[in-house]
Amino acid sequence: MGFSAIADIDSHYAARRIFEVGEAIASGRKVRKSMEIDTLQFRQDVLAWRDEILIAAAAQINRAAIESREHFETLLPFASFKDALWDPDAFATLYIDPQMLERTEMSLKRILVDSAQKLSSLNPELDGFANAMIEATEQIAFPECKSVDEQGANLRQSDIEDSRSSSERAEGLSAKLGHLGRTIGKRIARTSENVGVLVRDRAGVHARLRQAAAQRIDHAWMGEGKAPRSVLSQVALMVDEVASHARLVS
Repeated sequence: MGFSAIADIDSHYAARRIFEVGEAIASGRKVRKSMEIDTLQFRQDVLAWRDEILIAAAAQINRAAIESREHFETLLPFASFKDALWDPDAFATLYIDPQMLERTEMSLKRILVDSAQKLSSLNPELDGFANAMIEATEQIAFPECKSVDEQGANLRQSDIEDSRSSSERAEGLSAKLGHLGRTIGKRIARTSENVGVLVRDRAGVHARLRQAAAQRIDHAWMGEGKAPRSVLSQVALMVDEVASHARLVS
């Protein structure tokens, strides 16, 4: 075999090797590109999962708010001038929170547990996050509700404690009246702008209580204000944290 023949063999071999290397590089690029696409799709799926939960949770709490306010409306004819003037927030809290709790606690937990299971279906490596989310669901701090019966019992107990002997009442009467006068004076000063409206118009009583109910729902159940966090704010924080960590798994 001559030198030229050997050279031809070497050139063919080199060309084939170059082709094979080129194919390998191209294949590697395709694999990397495919992996990048898969990673991007996975992260988009996690974000879609997060948004789906937040929308479902917000919708559930919003439905509960509408129904709770409708129930609250039926109580307004029984509200007193004192309820609206002295402490509308207490009246709203007493009747709004139990209605909201009844309509949200179990349904929200069910939404979150179902969503945790969906997270596992995106990637088996997310099982740990899903289990942690289910555990965290039980730690959501719902407002503590005091029933109307408990409120009445507290008032009755207060009446009993204040039912002292005539001599004891007489002994502290002067001091109590002085304190009561100062307290009432402060309250009247704070609410003087509203007194005229409330006295003249029963609708003013209802409007004041409706406003208190709306504020209670916003602060305790749906808002993004200061601590303590609302129920929806707690859910959003938990879901955001899970999604942030889950997106890094690929």
